Amino acid sequence: MVRAGDGCVLAFDFGTRHIGVAVGQTISNTASPLTTLRASNGKPDWREVSALIEAWQPLLLIVGLPLNMDGSEGFMAGQARAFAGRIAELGVAVDGAQDVQGGAGHGRGKVSLPGGSAKLRRPCNPVAAAFMPRL
Repeated sequence: MVRAGDGCVLAFDFGTRHIGVAVGQTISNTASPLTTLRASNGKPDWREVSALIEAWQPLLLIVGLPLNMDGSEGFMAGQARAFAGRIAELGVAVDGAQDVQGGAGHGRGKVSLPGGSAKLRRPCNPVAAAFMPRL
């Protein structure tokens, strides 16, 4: 189990309505879904983001960079970069934006993740975020 302060990393799967958050453990190289933050036009309640950072005391923050299937950056990539820039202002190192192809965490439905696809019945943003520290 990942515990706050144990050399952890917080990963964010950016979305305009939901932002998935996962916590990764640097010692065991594991990651687990943590929560989904609501957002309005890509803007979360920054008090919630700050509270997560305060509670977990991460060594690093990772923001996923959504890429098109051909590897190019689209509109959402720019939004994710802006989110990464804003989150960097909270005083924890940010690993820019990790490349994530194929839209692994966009709401409900079929999701492509390492090891195959899965049909999910709930928003999967934190599940997608859990894979980022492993990429």
